[in-house]
Amino acid sequence: MHSHRSSKKSQKPFKSKHASKGSIKALNKGKIEKASAGNKAVKTMGKWDRRNQKDQIRAAKMVELATDRKLFDGKSGAPKIVTVVGMSEDVDVNGLVCKMMGLESLQSKISTHEVERFKQKFTVITPSLDNFLEVLDAARIADFVILAFSPVAAFNDSEYILKCVAEQGVSNVISVVTETGMLTDKKRVERIDEIKTFSDYFFPQDKIFDIENATDCANLVRNIAQKFPKGVNWRDQRAFVLADNVQEVDGQVCVSGVVRGKGFNLLRTVHLPGYGDFKIAKAEVLKHGQAELVIPGEDVLAKNDGDDEDMDMEEDDVMEEEEEIQDQQLGVKVDGHHYFPDTAREAMQEKYAKRRVPKGTSEQQAKWLIDETLINSDDEFEDEQMEEDEVDMDAEDGAHVEFDMDEETRQLEEYKSLREELDFPDEVELKPGESAKERFAKYRGMKSLRNWDASQDDYPEEYKNCVTFNYNAMKNRVLKDSTDLQPGQYVKLYIEAPVSIVSEAQEHADSPFVVYGLHKYESDQAVCHVTMNPCFDQEETAPIKSKDELILQLGPRRLVVNPLYGTESTIAKFDRFLTRPCMATYIGPATFGNVPALWFRKSENGAMELVGTGSFDSTDPRKMLIKRAVLTGHPFKIHKKLVTIRYMFFNPEDINWFKAVPLFTKMGRSGFIKMSLGTHGYMKATFDQHLNGMDTVAMALYKRVWPRVARELE
Repeated sequence: MHSHRSSKKSQKPFKSKHASKGSIKALNKGKIEKASAGNKAVKTMGKWDRRNQKDQIRAAKMVELATDRKLFDGKSGAPKIVTVVGMSEDVDVNGLVCKMMGLESLQSKISTHEVERFKQKFTVITPSLDNFLEVLDAARIADFVILAFSPVAAFNDSEYILKCVAEQGVSNVISVVTETGMLTDKKRVERIDEIKTFSDYFFPQDKIFDIENATDCANLVRNIAQKFPKGVNWRDQRAFVLADNVQEVDGQVCVSGVVRGKGFNLLRTVHLPGYGDFKIAKAEVLKHGQAELVIPGEDVLAKNDGDDEDMDMEEDDVMEEEEEIQDQQLGVKVDGHHYFPDTAREAMQEKYAKRRVPKGTSEQQAKWLIDETLINSDDEFEDEQMEEDEVDMDAEDGAHVEFDMDEETRQLEEYKSLREELDFPDEVELKPGESAKERFAKYRGMKSLRNWDASQDDYPEEYKNCVTFNYNAMKNRVLKDSTDLQPGQYVKLYIEAPVSIVSEAQEHADSPFVVYGLHKYESDQAVCHVTMNPCFDQEETAPIKSKDELILQLGPRRLVVNPLYGTESTIAKFDRFLTRPCMATYIGPATFGNVPALWFRKSENGAMELVGTGSFDSTDPRKMLIKRAVLTGHPFKIHKKLVTIRYMFFNPEDINWFKAVPLFTKMGRSGFIKMSLGTHGYMKATFDQHLNGMDTVAMALYKRVWPRVARELE
């Protein structure tokens, strides 16, 4: 009987004895194993300990919630701030407020009303729809925002406002529709559905209030009275006061109001939007008609904390004049070193005379080969036929024919006209007769940006004066800072500010006057990094360049900034245009917490155009923005791996100055400058492979750019 062979397939045996270092490194993916705690015993919690811990956390949250809700309890509680915004011009906002509060007329845009039925007080703000910033300011401090929609108007004007309000952060939002009596029952239901669909895109809600009579208004007021505002995270992490009265007392600005958010620390400064940061001279708490002076507590956050000063921004002493003169003669730096020191020519020749180099390597090539070579010695210089070709190429270079200036200009313009699209976004072009040595005096050549030596940078004065601290460590500490004034207290703040603020506040009594408390370092200048997510149509809108003036709304502040755009890494690449999500850098006041950022650009008619959103990231002066400039040239003659290049430079002095900088091409070839040819900027270069005639030769130069100082928007 026939027996079939076994169907079991034998596998190849595993031949490796152990895992290689490379495989382990790839498996870990850059993760570093956490060091063990040594002989420290690990304490495990038992069942009852875990249950007790949960009970304690629950009790602490209940106490915190009860304390927060006590802020609005009873007639003596703080009034809830309600902002009513009309979503179109035909909405009667004043009539809506009068129906809600049972008034005949509304005298001011800011008014406080007491509702006996619910034993609560409400401060109602009715900003004008024409003033965009006034709407944002009123919504920023509101506990409740009422969006009043028209029964017939479209949503074109309101979409932009709702987007900005949602991005800056808002508490509870309630949508209402007014004057629906003019519609039929069918049209009324359809209109309410349209409004709910539109408003839910920005603020999801349970229902839309149909305000037609007094009963509907009473239901709306009851809904506001029974709800506790959810608040805004960044706003609740700092104290603020909506001023009931602003007056001058003994040459100081006296502001009266209820403390909201987190309590004030009298040792910190306060921010007055539109005016700046100021110190608190003293504060009084009003209890039962009596003013009680508050004594500041101890500063828990010491000013000179050694743990925070872990970054030294001081510059080294200025180089001596003799060294500066010597550096000017050595050429451009590559990776922080001079690769062609003329004064040490003999020493370099002696060094490389004993070094093994590929066949046919000249003196200049041997000098350039310091750390690594861009060529493969096995297939580039060891071929005998290649050696003969080099001799022929040298003979051709010896017979190099120079064109007259008219012919050079004609060929240059023809070359530029053929390149309609930029292959490199950082590409720059030199004009004939322009000195690259002078134009790129602050640039340096780099093989890798990781080798950037920050000690060689020339720090500007405003950069040296920036405060430095460990942002992540300090953020957790300042948010837990002690307070002297508690939320819910009615206080008088005496601020050391110009008394002219009082007259201006009285002239603009219809606009809310708010005092924001600041944390430590938030009044000091720092190198700030804010995320930027573009939200404009790049095809229809004019492009935004780095250093273009923008208006930044960052929490309680509005700043006029000229940001620099770059990547998020520590050594970031500078972006000339805002085309993608990036990190914007400027010098301005530090900010703690996840504070939303809104970027605006003023249009020609003065309107505010939202161009980007984001949030505050960190303050890190060690982050460097590196600007890249790419010089391009045209391969004039190609003889295998030896190429004659033109249009990159226009004089031999520039070629000798930048000789140490490596070359690369659009198609991935790499090489270096070999020698200069003639007097019109022609040069001979060697590449690792044969060059394509349609390729473009380029040289990358780098310099560090410095952020600009922001100023307060007035």
